[in-house]
Amino acid sequence: MKKHGWNEDNPIYLREWLGRWIRSDDSLVYKYREGRNSFDVLPTGEYDFNYILGLDLGFEDATAFVVCAYSEDRPELYIVEAFKQSHMIPSQIAMKIRELLDVYKIDITVADTGGLGKSIVEEFRHRYNLPIRAAEKSKKGAFIEMMNSDFQRGLIKAGSQSPIVDEWELLQWQDDRKKEDPRYDNHLADACLYAWRESRHYRYAGEPIAPPEYGTPRFWAQEEERMFSDAIKSVDKEDAPWWYKSHLYN
Repeated sequence: MKKHGWNEDNPIYLREWLGRWIRSDDSLVYKYREGRNSFDVLPTGEYDFNYILGLDLGFEDATAFVVCAYSEDRPELYIVEAFKQSHMIPSQIAMKIRELLDVYKIDITVADTGGLGKSIVEEFRHRYNLPIRAAEKSKKGAFIEMMNSDFQRGLIKAGSQSPIVDEWELLQWQDDRKKEDPRYDNHLADACLYAWRESRHYRYAGEPIAPPEYGTPRFWAQEEERMFSDAIKSVDKEDAPWWYKSHLYN
């Protein structure tokens, strides 16, 4: 406690030394907040939506499926379905993917190809004719920070009863804040991150308005939006060689 400057209310001290079940908002990986990041009904009658399916493959660890939706006419990304299950074999996973493809007009499907995931994804493509490509996993920490910016601005929405919320509200960093604490599930969270990286909801331009006056709160808010968009484009540019290969998976 002396080394880290903790008092007796510090959540890490309470959790690691006293064995209490304590959640620390400061150490949460994802900055989800109920209300700000909640929605009830997707406004499908008013807007055309694009759908993305993110997959995190596992066996003992759960296989996770997350369907996200975004519209070019809105700035938000909506999580419309989240499901996970352990001990699923490839044929069962393929059946679930096909079920989701039948329900949603999914434009992009991405899956974690780490470990045995690569061979499973190849089987999905060749045996089941499922249009799946490898999820982009580089720079995970940087993209989590960008995604948290969307959370804090209310641009990511999920149903309050969605199982992904349970992960977001518990998943924490290790003490060094470099890796996620392995004691907490992150399967749906990872699947959602893969889908979020494919989404282009940030391209929403909004209604044309007069430019804000320099130095006003609206001016600085717009500057923040511009810098965030530039950061996304910069990372996309760095990852460009991967995109040239993506046509192989379509």
